[in-house]
Amino acid sequence: MFTDIEGSSERWDTEPEVMSVLMRHHDALITEAVAAHGGIVGARTRDRAIALFERVLAAVRCAIELHLRISDGPKLRLASQARNSGTALLRATRK
Repeated sequence: MFTDIEGSSERWDTEPEVMSVLMRHHDALITEAVAAHGGIVGARTRDRAIALFERVLAAVRCAIELHLRISDGPKLRLASQARNSGTALLRATRK
């Protein structure tokens, strides 16, 4: 699952302090929701996160939860992509 905050580039230019607070909220929310659905956050870049799940349904449920929880904050564009290639193998990640 991929997340991206809509309009964040412009806000970083005009409201860097606000974006810093929003990003801490975003990162905490993503981390919590992904873990609750059995996934791991594989990478983060600026305002994006990539989450990995063993099952497509877990990614979809996580995306739905995030959409429901972000009603008052910046919009998140969420997309999920899955390929059925057998059992998912997750490599160790840095903490």
